[in-house]
Amino acid sequence: MPEELTSNYRSARRWSRVGSVALYAVSALVVALVLARTVGGVSAHGPRAAAALVPEAVSELPLVAATVLLAEFLRHVGGTGAPFGRAQRVRLLAASLTIAAKSVLDVALPLVARWALDAAGLPTADAARPSVDPVNVVMMVFLVCLAVLIRYGAALKEDSDAFL
Repeated sequence: MPEELTSNYRSARRWSRVGSVALYAVSALVVALVLARTVGGVSAHGPRAAAALVPEAVSELPLVAATVLLAEFLRHVGGTGAPFGRAQRVRLLAASLTIAAKSVLDVALPLVARWALDAAGLPTADAARPSVDPVNVVMMVFLVCLAVLIRYGAALKEDSDAFL
């Protein structure tokens, strides 16, 4: 391997490991914050507050799952140095699907929370409104396109290996 290529390869592996650790840390932080907010809110405002807090907490779970999948993608690149392969494509597509699930939950769960608050006799004015975050849509499209590029890269690698 030429020296520049070797240097770029080592840098990519190093930054993939750093990115993986950072994504795992973000996942852990989000879980801790969601738990603290939910438990703290319920203990401060009583069990009826769970009608608003639990759906909000549940809507963050797909984002945590997507972040862990992306961390695994980077961990695999940093550990083996192999960005291509079926498992890598599956991780990216699964992350895209979990972000799609978050978008669905972002629309459905506020409606459930409003219903639960209304049923509990609590005011619904402060309940979250259903919405879709455009960043989630952008990330879904990006991850699907990246999965297609990974597939193309795997095909190029196989073709290149056939010449050697």
